[in-house]
Amino acid sequence: MFKKILVPVDGSGCSFKALQKAAAIAEKFAGELTVMHVTVIPPVLISGFGTEMVVPHPVIANLEKEANEILRKARELLGSLPCNTVVKSGHPAGEILKEAQNSYDLIVIGSRGMGEIKGFLLGSVSDRVAHHAKCPVMIVH
Repeated sequence: MFKKILVPVDGSGCSFKALQKAAAIAEKFAGELTVMHVTVIPPVLISGFGTEMVVPHPVIANLEKEANEILRKARELLGSLPCNTVVKSGHPAGEILKEAQNSYDLIVIGSRGMGEIKGFLLGSVSDRVAHHAKCPVMIVH
């Protein structure tokens, strides 16, 4: 039934709960699990000259380090269950929806990953994914 499952994680407890739920589904249906992290570059750190955007190298290095740590924790939670990993940069909902176009049968996502202020400013990622994905979406609270 669910052979290809996408699980976006942002390092929050809620996203790791979603990962555990997705792992149980993957085991039950012998599915393939893909764990995804989207790095968000704060607009304040982007400077532009014309149409070109420049992000300071230390910011990129820090975001890569954070992404690797989140994916390490995700792999640790999965134990021996194999998974693919994907790291993208951009707006989380948009990047998740783009990745979901790669024939996923299910997206399992946490209901709330960020603090209330960040969530208010960016909008609810899980809400956007649920409304625009072409496959079923399971939101884990």
